[in-house]
Amino acid sequence: MVPGRIVCNTKKGLPRVGNDADLISMDDQANLVSMNIKGSVIYSTSRSLARRE
Repeated sequence: MVPGRIVCNTKKGLPRVGNDADLISMDDQANLVSMNIKGSVIYSTSRSLARRE
């Protein structure tokens, strides 16, 4: 299921040039590993990748 397609948003749901860069990464047990919004890492289990505020 791709939520962006459900609401007919063509800039969401697929990693393509020009689309929004909002992504999450999960491990084998569905734990959140990282979150990117507008191409920036905003959360990561690796502290070296997480954006500092």
